[in-house]
Amino acid sequence: MLNSQREEEKAQRQKEQLGDQEKAEIGEKLTKEQNSTIQWSQQQSANTAVLRVLLVGFVQAKHSRQHKDHPDDSRQSQAKGSLIVSHRKLEDQQRQSREEQHGKKILLAAQIDQQIFPEQD
Repeated sequence: MLNSQREEEKAQRQKEQLGDQEKAEIGEKLTKEQNSTIQWSQQQSANTAVLRVLLVGFVQAKHSRQHKDHPDDSRQSQAKGSLIVSHRKLEDQQRQSREEQHGKKILLAAQIDQQIFPEQD
């Protein structure tokens, strides 16, 4: 019986040692994962700052290119401007035509109203 009890105690100690080793390995793994997460977060912050600087530079460069007076740009902007003016003239003509038609309809309605209901003195 003593042998079996000793063997059981030995097996129990080995299990505990294995359990402690597994806990230590898991702890190391979690620590590594946590450190890599912190490093990733710090790297992401640095990347965000770099991207912002690059984006600002890109926008400023694009903005300055738009304001340079290139002959091609001036022709394009003149063409766009004339299209806008033409479109506005067309809209004004259409609006004016609608207003004239509306005025004619009101005048006709008033004339028909007088014919149907002549004023009685």
